[in-house]
Amino acid sequence: MISEVEPGGLFPASLLGSKTLTPRDLALSVDRHLAALWRGDENVVDDFFRWLTSLWSPTTAPEPATPPDAVSVLGAGGVGIRWYETGSACVGYVEGRPGGCYRVPITTAPPRPQRAVAGVN
Repeated sequence: MISEVEPGGLFPASLLGSKTLTPRDLALSVDRHLAALWRGDENVVDDFFRWLTSLWSPTTAPEPATPPDAVSVLGAGGVGIRWYETGSACVGYVEGRPGGCYRVPITTAPPRPQRAVAGVN
């Protein structure tokens, strides 16, 4: 059951209570949302993915040479999204998708869940 993973359900509790977004919290949110969708959980709204997709930014900046701060292993259809913190944003690179990255300002908040996932009390 999703609510047993951590208080906050699809969003890590630290993300719901924090003022800044971290790569780790973002990676966990992506993976939890995808896992819920792939399991067929009912009432999983896709506002989160519309929000994330709107933050794709064309760029020619190469991916940092350092290891990522976090990885969404289920993201991008299972290819994964490698997340880095740049100070003002979390940037996410997808293998095989050159010419851009997700650029999520650390001061932004993902959309709040509108409904609970079916079966979660």
